[in-house]
Amino acid sequence: MNDLQNFDLNLLTVLDSLLRERSLSHAAKVLHVSQPTISASLSKLREIFRDELFVRTGTGMQPTPRALELKGPIRRVLESIRSDVLGAGQFAPAQETRSYTITTSDLAETVMMPRLLATLAREAPHVNVRSVVVGPQHVEEALESGDVDLAIGYFPDLTRPSTMQQLLFMHGFACLVRIGHPVIGESMTIENFMAAHHVVVSSEGRSQELFEDMLLKRGLERRCAFRTTHFLSVPFVVANTDLIVTMPRAAAVFFSGLADLRVLDPPFDAPDFAVKQFWHRRFQNDARIIWLRNMMANIYQNISDNHLFPKF
Repeated sequence: MNDLQNFDLNLLTVLDSLLRERSLSHAAKVLHVSQPTISASLSKLREIFRDELFVRTGTGMQPTPRALELKGPIRRVLESIRSDVLGAGQFAPAQETRSYTITTSDLAETVMMPRLLATLAREAPHVNVRSVVVGPQHVEEALESGDVDLAIGYFPDLTRPSTMQQLLFMHGFACLVRIGHPVIGESMTIENFMAAHHVVVSSEGRSQELFEDMLLKRGLERRCAFRTTHFLSVPFVVANTDLIVTMPRAAAVFFSGLADLRVLDPPFDAPDFAVKQFWHRRFQNDARIIWLRNMMANIYQNISDNHLFPKF
């Protein structure tokens, strides 16, 4: 019997059940079919293997030597199908070794990455993470190709039907000033804001662009004493000058713990923005990516519950 194309693999489950149960009626009950169906399948198996396979005796149906030879190989084949084929959608974090690739802003990475790495160390200790910079105009292509598993942040331009998304939280802006600022204390007026000299960060993150557009529409033009493309130096610049900076609230709260800084609400209604995670529809049902998405949602929920985003 070498013609696999014409072989019904369901017959293997019948043979396996007969080898276990040694009874047509019991095998039928296990497989949830009728006894005549089992009898018909046994007839086909006998024809295929050119052997009786089972012989009726006073103690039930006993397997022939040929049937016993087939017992081990058949169970290995069925187990392989269950684990390697039908179980292919399952994901075992503790055994996973593939890396995850994420694109996000440096601010989001600062707040989120320590928690992500701690979770991976506990639950998926062999998994590495790459954080990559991808221009907003190329994010959807990177998600589609699989070069990037998740994009996390404020990406209002990701609108293709094939780009899936999940809201992580609504976020807003806050200002940072040094404790002991000669003019600004525990609150700030619009006059304080406009009279101050500012740090302005121009990065790939679209949230800063959102804030600048809001100021432009309101006709608010402030003195930008220091422009940079990096956030890392900002808290130390502000802590050692009388400059102020406006940034996403989570980053402001985080940076206030690194230096003598005070977090203040802007003296006007600043826009809120949605922080989301994005992935391509190709990976919608990929167990590996589902696990990552669920983990990221839990991480941001925990951050929110711990009041890192106190306005929301």
